[in-house]
Amino acid sequence: MDLLKDPLNKLIISLSLPAGVGMMFNTLYNVTGTFFAAKISTLAVAGMAMSFLLYLSVVGIGLGFGSALTALIGNSLG
Repeated sequence: MDLLKDPLNKLIISLSLPAGVGMMFNTLYNVTGTFFAAKISTLAVAGMAMSFLLYLSVVGIGLGFGSALTALIGNSLG
């Protein structure tokens, strides 16, 4: 894959397809977990919903550090 010479449509598909598939499986995992928690009780689903904010915060911080480190390492390597 050459980012400067390959057609743009091919690059967009080849770069976005793995991310889309990963997001689809992540959503399927969350829906399945919510389904089984709902079979236990509504309080279980409420607990999952309340902890989701903490989960998103941790993921956001991790993605932020990952992006920052990628930029710093790329900048230092040239």
